[in-house]
Amino acid sequence: MTRKHIVIDQNAFRKEGLLCPAMTSAKNNGENIVVTDMALVEMMKSDQWESTTKRSLSILATEPQLVICSKGIGPMMKEEYDSGAPCAYIFDDEVSNRFRRLLGEVSGGDDTTFEHVRKVIGAARDLAKHQHLDHGRNKAALMTIVDAWKKDLTAEQLRRLRGSDEQLTRELLSESEMQSTCFNALVGAGYDRSKAARLTMDPSVSSHEFLCFVAVGLRWLDGLGAADEKKVTNDLADKDYVVTATFCRDLVSEEKRVQEQFARINDVIDRRARLFESIVQSSLAMPPEEPAS
Repeated sequence: MTRKHIVIDQNAFRKEGLLCPAMTSAKNNGENIVVTDMALVEMMKSDQWESTTKRSLSILATEPQLVICSKGIGPMMKEEYDSGAPCAYIFDDEVSNRFRRLLGEVSGGDDTTFEHVRKVIGAARDLAKHQHLDHGRNKAALMTIVDAWKKDLTAEQLRRLRGSDEQLTRELLSESEMQSTCFNALVGAGYDRSKAARLTMDPSVSSHEFLCFVAVGLRWLDGLGAADEKKVTNDLADKDYVVTATFCRDLVSEEKRVQEQFARINDVIDRRARLFESIVQSSLAMPPEEPAS
């Protein structure tokens, strides 16, 4: 899979030292700067959304033609659920065009698009709160994953993971049993079995979302019960950037933890691809069965 484009974490929008080199790199490589659905949610979640947005977009507004918006993780998974095939195009052209107009207004002073946003922002924020910012529901969902990890892991594995054993983390996320778990999770979510099998094996938003979610669970093996629910929501927001970035070339974030998560998941995806390829090659190398007499 050839990857292009650079995803920007919302925390890097105002950081010239991070964003400007990414914009230069994208321009030199004929690529785009990717603004995710989650970045827009985080940018516009406060009552001061308009001033926050204008400040956050001031650097990008100098190069609006570089920017493209990705689809939300949920809608892309719905596409895969319906078709049984990996989402072929992760970008939303209509939203991208509106967003470029918004960038033009940030630098040019016109307010037409902002006026439209003012009319719909209330409903949009209510939807975002339901889909992404329900802190209690987010924590409960992650608790389910953490409990499953604790049930499956040995005492020695738990000890090593609590010591931040990166090698073991990548091995656990890459092993064949994890692919079976992903398949079962998709089937449990209502995916047709044949569709779930393909989406588990191929690079798909559904399988990458699953991998990133269970990886967040490994980070929270201890302390989740007493954790601030908003911190859990922030971790799951970071996950959305990583999932989108697995289909792109790079992810720019000021948080080292997010950069490490991106590198980890990319390595896991590569390991899974090699594992699947070895299974296919072994199958092709097997002699055909003798017909029954």
